[in-house]
Amino acid sequence: MPRKLLKGFPIIQKTRYNFKISRFFLLLGFLLGLTFLLSPASILPQYPKEGEFSQKNIKSPYVFYYEDKDATTLKQKEAASCSMPVYSLDITVVPAILKDVSEFFAIVEKIKQDDAVKPSQAVLMVNEKIENLNISNESLRAIIRYPKLFEIESDVCGILSATLERGVTAVSKERIMGIVSKNILLQVISSSGVSEKTILKEEFFAFAFMDKINNIDYFSSIYPKILSSKCVHQHMFELLMHYLKPNLSFNQKATEKNIKETVKNVSPALIHVEKGEKIIGDGERVDRVSAVKLKELNKYYTATNTNTLLGFLILLYSLIIIGTGYIYKYQPDIVTTKNLLMLGVIILIAGALGKTILCFDLPIYAMPMAAISIVLSILFNEEFAVFITLFLSILMGFLIGDRLEFVLFFLAGGLSAIYTISSSSRMLRDILRLGVIIAIANAIIIIGYAIIKQDVMNLGHDLFWGCLINAGISTMLAIVGLLYLEKLFNITTNFQLFELSDVNTPLMKKLLLEAPGTYHHCLLVGNMAEAAATEVKANAILCRVGGYYHDIGKIIRPIYFAENQISENKHEDINPSLSASVIKSHIKDGMEIAREYHLPSKIIDIIQQHHGTTLLTYFYQAQKQRQEDASKSEFKYPGPKPQHKEAAIVMLSDSVEAASRSLSKPTAVRIEEMVKKIIDNYFTDGEFDECDLTLKELTRIGNVLTRLLTTMYHSRVEYPEADEETESK
Repeated sequence: MPRKLLKGFPIIQKTRYNFKISRFFLLLGFLLGLTFLLSPASILPQYPKEGEFSQKNIKSPYVFYYEDKDATTLKQKEAASCSMPVYSLDITVVPAILKDVSEFFAIVEKIKQDDAVKPSQAVLMVNEKIENLNISNESLRAIIRYPKLFEIESDVCGILSATLERGVTAVSKERIMGIVSKNILLQVISSSGVSEKTILKEEFFAFAFMDKINNIDYFSSIYPKILSSKCVHQHMFELLMHYLKPNLSFNQKATEKNIKETVKNVSPALIHVEKGEKIIGDGERVDRVSAVKLKELNKYYTATNTNTLLGFLILLYSLIIIGTGYIYKYQPDIVTTKNLLMLGVIILIAGALGKTILCFDLPIYAMPMAAISIVLSILFNEEFAVFITLFLSILMGFLIGDRLEFVLFFLAGGLSAIYTISSSSRMLRDILRLGVIIAIANAIIIIGYAIIKQDVMNLGHDLFWGCLINAGISTMLAIVGLLYLEKLFNITTNFQLFELSDVNTPLMKKLLLEAPGTYHHCLLVGNMAEAAATEVKANAILCRVGGYYHDIGKIIRPIYFAENQISENKHEDINPSLSASVIKSHIKDGMEIAREYHLPSKIIDIIQQHHGTTLLTYFYQAQKQRQEDASKSEFKYPGPKPQHKEAAIVMLSDSVEAASRSLSKPTAVRIEEMVKKIIDNYFTDGEFDECDLTLKELTRIGNVLTRLLTTMYHSRVEYPEADEETESK
């Protein structure tokens, strides 16, 4: 399934047209992904939290301010408590009330002037004309009898106007005194708009309170001349109280708004921290104040201003440019779209792992950098793995902060894993053994740094995460990652090849039982190809495994191949054309068997290419004796020609080993001539045109194959028998 998915993406196709475009998009995606993972917001120093012990002296690198939230909250509460309550005085009601008073006196005057109305009826008529009139009949009768109504009207309107414009509230004075303990903000609502003014609480208590003015003595004290000079002052008081309404009230909404604005305008309580000021000392427990300072300092680092971003991009892309230059100059074989895609995925995974560990606040020692090193060493080569391990360790240094110990920690685990994997047989069990080596390397760094810092309090915790957890995760993640990457990118790793080099695999056992001659031939070819590949610095393990499996197709019809025939030759009973078809079929059969047993694609390529497009000369000549116009194409292998060095080396090893068995007297000279002739024929026929073998390499391969065959077929020295006399003596 992964292969089908990959085929759907043109970015990893091998056409010339999109090769450069594919690399461009790969590079763009890689840069964007890495920039996101290692964004400046992530490049933060790790500070201890409240309650933890600091492992170093921390001083402020800059002058900065931070808000003391508790002090700010206290200031806001104080400001809110000092905020003035808002009262609204509505004097727009005065004209309407005065109009009602004038209408009252107009009605009274009209009834009074009507001669037909008796004095006893006048009171009833006034009550009928004016609804809800809250005046006693006695007072109303006295007002009607008063000869100068206009004087009473003028006095009442004057008192009402003055009192209402000053303000009348329905709340009792005692309650107001319990509530108002400060100045108030008075909103005066008039016909021209709303105006505000601040008044003292003493002035507020001078307002008219309904519970206080409901007494004639109140008005008598304020207007002594008016009320005392009138015989109807009691009756006038009732008239005043009827028309007097509260127009001063507490404005809850405006008060709340005023409080919010007051709190909003409170400046935060700032704490000033000087450059170089000590925040926490080495070994000190972080208290609340220090924790707040460290948190604010961390926020300062988090600020993604232009300078921070520019510096980050310069450092990051400088490393990427250096890495790219190294790959193109010293690792040109890696520069393929698939390899670059795979490398980008691995680096992004490493960045994602680091980011995840930081986000979930896990110990940094849990970062399985060694897993990346193992995967790179097996998928590519040791030198490249060392460089990328160094590259990633520096990148992790960006991600974590200014902690050199972690860079050394990552390097120690990664490099020890690379050295161990390059010195082992790379079997699955050897990958598991790496955990011990990684744990030891990590422990050395952790203990050494603890001694330098003289900090052994957290040593047990660090060793647990850095040795046990890190080593275990690294090995398991490396195994899972290799298995997944092999399938996803359809690649053949030395890790996989070393597993297949075991001759006790089910397929090799089947070859031994069903085609023993072919089995021994394959073992010889594999060993010879490995030696030749080592000589020209090709992939020796691929050549050995390719040699082991190159003829597995002969399992289907083993008796038709010479190495499996004891006496009878099956080809004597069939025509040469059919024989050629049977011989050629072992290529197709071998590929089908290889796919059935899930052999790597590179092994299948060797099976398909190890005969190239060579001619089955014996059967072609036999057919020509029967048919003069026999077609060569029917007697040629379908190919293709070897596409890489390893397939060509297996092809030569297969041919010279098979040809050597036909030599009657395999002397060193004959073997050398035979090997040279086979190489020359293949070269002349163009079988090596599609692989990158050079003439110098062909010569060196020929020398190795000659030496091996000569050693295999060397003659034992014959010692002359001693004569009887000597023997008897």
